[in-house]
Amino acid sequence: MKLEEKKQVQLEKLLQQLPLNSEKKLMEIPGIYYGGGCSYMACRGLMMSPMDDVLLITHGPTGCGFFSGINSRNDVNEGGEELFRGRCFSTNMTESDIIFGGEKKLLSAIGEAVELFHPKAIAVCATCPVGLIGDDIEQIAKTAEERYDVRILPLSCEGFRKNGGWLLGGKMLVDNWMGETERSHGKYPIHFMSESYNGVNKEIYKNLFKRIGYDVVCSMMGSNSYERMRSGHQAELIVLDSNKAIDEVPLTIQKRYGGGFFRVCFTGVSNIIASLRKMAAYFDSEELVQQTEQVISEELAAIEPQWLKYRQKFSDVTAVLFEDVFRSDSYSALSSDLGIEIVMIAQDYNKMELTDENFSLHLSAKKLGEICTDKMLPFQPEREIDGRVYFKFNRHQIHDFIALLQPDICFAGVEEQFYYSDAPIKSELFTSDERGVQYGGFFGLIQYAQDLDMAFFMSHWITDLPEWFVQIGGVL
Repeated sequence: MKLEEKKQVQLEKLLQQLPLNSEKKLMEIPGIYYGGGCSYMACRGLMMSPMDDVLLITHGPTGCGFFSGINSRNDVNEGGEELFRGRCFSTNMTESDIIFGGEKKLLSAIGEAVELFHPKAIAVCATCPVGLIGDDIEQIAKTAEERYDVRILPLSCEGFRKNGGWLLGGKMLVDNWMGETERSHGKYPIHFMSESYNGVNKEIYKNLFKRIGYDVVCSMMGSNSYERMRSGHQAELIVLDSNKAIDEVPLTIQKRYGGGFFRVCFTGVSNIIASLRKMAAYFDSEELVQQTEQVISEELAAIEPQWLKYRQKFSDVTAVLFEDVFRSDSYSALSSDLGIEIVMIAQDYNKMELTDENFSLHLSAKKLGEICTDKMLPFQPEREIDGRVYFKFNRHQIHDFIALLQPDICFAGVEEQFYYSDAPIKSELFTSDERGVQYGGFFGLIQYAQDLDMAFFMSHWITDLPEWFVQIGGVL
């Protein structure tokens, strides 16, 4: 047997020893997008992109800069003279740069950026090759600051790092820029920390806060600027509206500068009302409480006719959510406000791994009794109880059970869309961010209801039956 054949046999034996995909934990694989992104993406895309007057240089390949999501963050200028958010600046490292080092190229790129754009501040975001070859971006930043007289923030956020990029970027902003200056502000200054505070949502939230009396002095992850970041410590309350486990950054600010901090949710009418009342209670001001209740009443009166119409339309609808956990929480809140029964939501988002286990399904005991025979579940005293039953399934069991359950609509998500597109279940890939639609604020519920109405009642579900379903003589 030749050497190449022996190697092939050994490789096949090793592959046979690996567990099946349904049994193993799917760790991060370089070059494979698994839904969690990388440290660079979270730092560059989540923490730094919202700062419109900070010129961000990606020290690495051009593709990394584009992947971090800068083009989805185009927004109204938040105070800077130049809007950099819609542009991509990169040192465009090549093979020769990786072999001989890219420090000179980075220093040259900073000089070129200063000459052409005259930014107030520059942030350098490192990618994987930079960490592998050992470019000293901290020293380059110091040299460039002295040479060009501009603030430069070096961010060692190489994608392979286990530390969250949002944590690295957030702490660097707090340690290096926050607390440097003060600006005039309103009576109730807040730091609204949320990635949803941009685009259409930003204008909705801004108007809502202004009517109540809040002044948003800073918004990390949202719509921010260099000057707002420097004076962000003046906020008396930090409210975090994000599904990400990012609490460590606002807790660091609270420990250093004082003030309050808690989580809120501005998606779904019920969540918005609870959040606004919680914020008003923190400031312990009767004036603020009264103004909050007045704004809530005005907003509810504006949407009530349409809200009641859609609640009646969706009152008997059941849905399952396979979107990622960030979107699923929002869709669950919006759907619940419309009277839709959510029987399953995406699996929990783990920091280190994704698995095919721990899909939670919950439904009413009466519904379970309707779809399960006595032979399947012989002892079911809970049928007579007005309660809910919870299950923990793996991915394959979920597929089988949903086929039995037959929900009215399935929010398929990226991974599940191909499976359910051929099933006799109404399946909708409802990724609002990618479609440019946002559902923040009170009217966001109506916008969501209108979009869901079009998706749910479209003629496609009647005219375009799956081929296999037609072959077996199926009729919907």
